[in-house]
Amino acid sequence: MTHPPVSPTRTAVATVRFEPSEYDRLQLAARERGISVSELIRRSALKRDLPAALPPRLDSETVGQLRRIGVNLNQSVRLMAAWRRAAAEQKREGWKRYQESAEELRTLVAALAAILVQP
Repeated sequence: MTHPPVSPTRTAVATVRFEPSEYDRLQLAARERGISVSELIRRSALKRDLPAALPPRLDSETVGQLRRIGVNLNQSVRLMAAWRRAAAEQKREGWKRYQESAEELRTLVAALAAILVQP
């Protein structure tokens, strides 16, 4: 992570000691927000608003799962749009395909959730 240049007016130094586990928590909190530990402590001490945590990075497996979910949603919307014009037999077949697509979508969402919950 690159840090912005130190402000020329910031010349005073405050020394603070932490237990290793506390410092690890500070580093994690700073990394999640994309700021330095110094900036995190400064904002916390001066009661400034902290930036929101950055969203987690998505790996290629997660992106693939999202793509498949999008395809399934698109197929479902197309089936619903064609539903009005369809004959009774086509509606039965369309409903069967919709149920299969919905089940696949549920499976993909569960798999994606499992990926995102991993530490």
